Amino acid sequence: MPRVLIFGDRPNDFISTSSKEKVDVIISRNLENAKKRVSYESFVMIIIDLENNEENGIHLADFIRTSKMQKTTPIIFISKNHNNERVAFHDYHCYDYFIKPLTPRDIIKILYLCQFKVDKDRFRRLVVFHIGTERYPVRVDDILYIEKLARKVLVHTVSGKFYVSMISLSDFVCEHSPDFLRIHRSVIVNKSHINCIIPTKSMLLLNHTDDELYIGRTFLKEVRESFD
Repeated sequence: MPRVLIFGDRPNDFISTSSKEKVDVIISRNLENAKKRVSYESFVMIIIDLENNEENGIHLADFIRTSKMQKTTPIIFISKNHNNERVAFHDYHCYDYFIKPLTPRDIIKILYLCQFKVDKDRFRRLVVFHIGTERYPVRVDDILYIEKLARKVLVHTVSGKFYVSMISLSDFVCEHSPDFLRIHRSVIVNKSHINCIIPTKSMLLLNHTDDELYIGRTFLKEVRESFD
């Protein structure tokens, strides 16, 4: 079973009981023990809690990046402040950096990150969006549609919507084909959520939202043919 190493005092804050069914969680509160495991064992992800152990946590990260076995393993830092954030991303190329207290959304995000490294099928069904320096994994099935608004990109999901860093809609459709379909130069939709197509009005309706989406004239034929 793939393993995750947690270096810190309160590991149960980060890994739930259900996630342990897929991941073998190794807990280490001692620096030398953690370094020994990094040297001889394989991990899909390493979580380092800097609270009450900042110096040793940074030392472990440095050791990981010089380790032949673990130098490319994703590292997640957890801290009570932003003091080490720049060092974490710049020097140790960490995958993410969380600030305590952790919210339920943070916990879910950590579990997603662990699970996509463990479950290849789940990884293929995840999209990782960038918001500033942070990454937000979202299940493909949860995305309704994505629209480009001026210099921003708005992602609509079954549970809400949020702005992300600028992305190319064309590249996104190509990368996640055949799940997504372009219906306008500024809108792509998740085909699995399409409820109704109204060609006479050049309109498209989706499940889970009352939004009426306009189908661009140059895309209408392709939209209709994709469901013939």
